[in-house]
Amino acid sequence: MYHVELRQFPHNFCRFNLSERELHDTILDAWLRGEWIELGERRWNPQQAKLTVLEGPELPMEELSMGRGWRNAKREGQDVSERLLPGTGAGTSTVGVWRRMVGPGGGGSTGRSAPTEWATVPDTAVGAGTGPDERLAGDSLGLEVLAKLGSEPEPLTIAWQLARERYPENSASDCLKLAELAVRSLTEAELVVLLVANNDGEYESCGAGEQVEQALRAIDSWSSSTGSAPARLRRA
Repeated sequence: MYHVELRQFPHNFCRFNLSERELHDTILDAWLRGEWIELGERRWNPQQAKLTVLEGPELPMEELSMGRGWRNAKREGQDVSERLLPGTGAGTSTVGVWRRMVGPGGGGSTGRSAPTEWATVPDTAVGAGTGPDERLAGDSLGLEVLAKLGSEPEPLTIAWQLARERYPENSASDCLKLAELAVRSLTEAELVVLLVANNDGEYESCGAGEQVEQALRAIDSWSSSTGSAPARLRRA
């Protein structure tokens, strides 16, 4: 059996006596995809929360009462977090816990993805002078943006819209800054391609570095969510 603890200061939540299937269906699969999960009447962000998984014997109800469940689970079980969640953990600057590689013919268009590999984004990917909390928030938003992208390019404003949905209490300018961090992280990790319209109205991919920065800093890039949007994103 498996027992799990989710911790994100000042909150923590435990679930006990999960089968392997329940563990994957309820928590693990979504966590590895970098998706938010809902447990204990809260939403948990894989980029900010810590997930601990123990494997051990089933715990009877009397061992779970009076707040003793996690202590008993640790005493009788084994921590298998590193085996089940390699390379993850709160406080790391990663985009896309799993990176989906596009195979021949385009994995996005076929609805099938090729084998996955780890994709770690260096701190420099989200810009100098950015605090660790902003980097994590940008990386986490990048995961949501990546999940929204399909076979067709999407307007760059998709990142801004998602930021405003996630942080409705923030100003539009703060959400825009977060959207820039998210897109910059994804492009540096080569998970997405940033496309800009040329003089003929055709879309061309931006090269790395300064071209991407110019596109992200252009007001027009964030001014439209219609079919004529001057900047778009697609999966790499």
